[in-house]
Amino acid sequence: EDDRIVVDGRYLVYKGRPDERFLMKGIAFPDPLPDEDKEMDPTPGYIAILRQLRNDLGMTELNTIRMYVLDPTIRTIDYAEFFNVAAELGFYVLIPLTAAGGAGVLSRDKPAPKCYNHKLFNYGKQVIDEFGSYPNVLGGVLANEVMNSLISWTAAPCILAYARDLKRYMRMANKETLPLFYTAQHDGIGAQLSPAEAMRMTVDYMTCADDTTTDPEEAASIDVFGINIESWCSWTQKFEKNEDGSIGTYLDLYNAMNDANIPLVFSELGCSLQLYNKDNGLPKGARDWSQLTAILGEENGMVDEWSGFSAYAYDGPTYFQMMSGGPWDGVNVLKPKQDMINFGDALKETSRISRSTSLPTKPAGTPPTCKEMATTMKKSFKLNLYPVHKIRSYRMSWFAQHIWPGTRVRGGSSSISRTTTSASTEAHLAPQEQPLSHHGNMLETMTTTTMAGAIVVGLMVIALAAFIIRRPRTGYTRI
Repeated sequence: EDDRIVVDGRYLVYKGRPDERFLMKGIAFPDPLPDEDKEMDPTPGYIAILRQLRNDLGMTELNTIRMYVLDPTIRTIDYAEFFNVAAELGFYVLIPLTAAGGAGVLSRDKPAPKCYNHKLFNYGKQVIDEFGSYPNVLGGVLANEVMNSLISWTAAPCILAYARDLKRYMRMANKETLPLFYTAQHDGIGAQLSPAEAMRMTVDYMTCADDTTTDPEEAASIDVFGINIESWCSWTQKFEKNEDGSIGTYLDLYNAMNDANIPLVFSELGCSLQLYNKDNGLPKGARDWSQLTAILGEENGMVDEWSGFSAYAYDGPTYFQMMSGGPWDGVNVLKPKQDMINFGDALKETSRISRSTSLPTKPAGTPPTCKEMATTMKKSFKLNLYPVHKIRSYRMSWFAQHIWPGTRVRGGSSSISRTTTSASTEAHLAPQEQPLSHHGNMLETMTTTTMAGAIVVGLMVIALAAFIIRRPRTGYTRI
């Protein structure tokens, strides 16, 4: 059975069982060591963390890790064992398609079309080539928190152009389609839009119906919308009401996204420990994570609209750390704080509905057209967003498409087996039986058809060259 995760309307589902929804229950993974140590292989340390989470801490409901740094250009590191162990333990991996520096930057400081270029496209293509074929890759994050102000909204068209070209590349190269995420900061736009309204405007723009093409495969849009949210900052917080009595932040989002047309997840979840239980006389230092039940643990909660979360973070900024003893040294696991223990307890509370055979659902809405969104942005915010269809499109060469289509460096079969344990009914993915070597000879992966095509084209080139050499010269002749 194929346990890859795909998008079906407004939900994530298992490819081999399209009637069964996938609910993401994740945690943010630590970054590798700083640049000066980037040649150090982080995979043994990552594997140790995976085993700690699953075995030592007993988090049987946890099924996803979100990675923020995964550099395909460092040729000395082979991630095959990491992805295979993650699959054995039942973890999906959400990977980044951009980077903080170098070719992988999609800059919010540059308006479209300047924020998108061939270097970024080639970087994303390389990430997909290196990691996209692992069957437990949940998806790729196109960009994170780009539109944080009206000024940075001018970079939004670059995200859609990037999505368009990567989707075309995966289709032309006959690769498994990787769901493409955009993750936004849960914030409003000045006094003009509340955070919930701003999130709705963002998902409408990122999924608008492209009226410049009749081919749906050529449309520029994201597949999954993620929100990085820091709300729920008190033990007294409820889904319906905030601590101050105002409408609950999560209920406000739930109402705003009522008829969204793609899957929704909380791509970062958790209040800053500096703000948690602040000024209310309650104990500080650990979150209770009771929002997990509101999101996925109750039939009358958010589960009919939302498809999961990723808690922030195993290690990272001081006031979000769920483990003590950091920063992570790239090798040894850290010691769980009470915050992590509370998170594990809250995860168990999501198990009942997650194991239900018939999760509640609701129909998807119809997105506005891109022309309508352009008019709205111009009228409401005086923003003239650059048309996505006018941004240069980058694609794989004819040679790569037709002569070398079967080549790939990493990844495995699209067919993976499914096993379960008595501890959890979540899918445990089977590892790839024979992962390709990081430095494998590309000729070894070419099919007979591909080789035959290369030979035919080579003979054609030789014949054309011979014709040109023998052809009488005409045109300008110096006398």
